[in-house]
Amino acid sequence: MSDFDETVQQFFKDYHDRGMMKWAGFYLSDHTQQLEKVTRNLRYQPTKQPQLSREELTQLILKAFNHHLPIILQLNAIGNDSEQIQEYQGYVTALMAQGFYLGNQQFNLLEVHHVRLQPLTDTSDQEANNK
Repeated sequence: MSDFDETVQQFFKDYHDRGMMKWAGFYLSDHTQQLEKVTRNLRYQPTKQPQLSREELTQLILKAFNHHLPIILQLNAIGNDSEQIQEYQGYVTALMAQGFYLGNQQFNLLEVHHVRLQPLTDTSDQEANNK
């Protein structure tokens, strides 16, 4: 038996597989990026924004509707868990007398706590980074 064979025999004699080690190589970079994104989204907890007046809310919603800008809104949440703040994101698709539609979901203006314009990502910067 050669030295190489003895080295290989010795390696496998002392080798201890910890279970998932052999599977780690099967994850593609796309998979790991997606997993990281999911865990980041699960950990994200929005902070409660200040209450806006009805006039401020109306102006921001009209601006978003007229210029087709995405918004992020928080509702007046009445519940046991005041720490849980839910945000809704999207485009204002329709206006009504007492509210508006964000995508396909209807919101009453009296239910809205805060609205802010969602920052747009510059696609030219992304394309330059991809090259």
